[in-house]
Amino acid sequence: MIGDSLADGFGMLLVRRAAARGLPATVTNRGRVSTGLSRADFYDWPARFAAMADQLDPDVVVAHFGANDMQGVIAPEGRTPYGSEDWEAAYRAQIRKILKVAAERDIVLYWIGPGPDGNRGLNAHLARINPWIAEEAERAGAVYFPITPFTAPPDGRFARTVNVGGRAMAMRTSDGSHFTIGGYELVADRILDALTDRFEQLRPATYAQDDGQPASRFALAILQ
Repeated sequence: MIGDSLADGFGMLLVRRAAARGLPATVTNRGRVSTGLSRADFYDWPARFAAMADQLDPDVVVAHFGANDMQGVIAPEGRTPYGSEDWEAAYRAQIRKILKVAAERDIVLYWIGPGPDGNRGLNAHLARINPWIAEEAERAGAVYFPITPFTAPPDGRFARTVNVGGRAMAMRTSDGSHFTIGGYELVADRILDALTDRFEQLRPATYAQDDGQPASRFALAILQ
């Protein structure tokens, strides 16, 4: 799993839930707080991701970015002030770098679309970049994975408590951005549901060769 502190939370629960469900997956959580795609001078995610991918050789990567990106883009190509007319292009370029790393290594990439935020300004920012993520992911053959439909009320607005399966569930923490353990677990389970539906080799019942010996484990690298 790659990405910010939210990605780190999703990653920790992906590790736990994959083990609890008995999935034949090796899950690696590389989350890093205070990082994003805007500030390559602080943490160059495209370069770091490339190095991680070459080291771990993952089959699938899950990504989440955006919560720390409401600022100017500082990249090897130059600086682009936040709010300028060129900011969208500069940020999309950073998104494409991540997608390119995955495509060049035949990695299946699931990109989590950020959910609504309790901070009005950050919420507007995330609502703005979500369509860009979806568009760029689709063009690159990656999977855009929106979480708003099941982590927010039907109107898609931010709420700390959400009705899940007929029960009120504490979804977000008091800071208005991060998820509760239950919220992280819900997202992790939905991701694992999508992956087990797509990949037969992730289903425990198929995790054996004809000779009864375990097959190669699936490398789900949650490189955050």
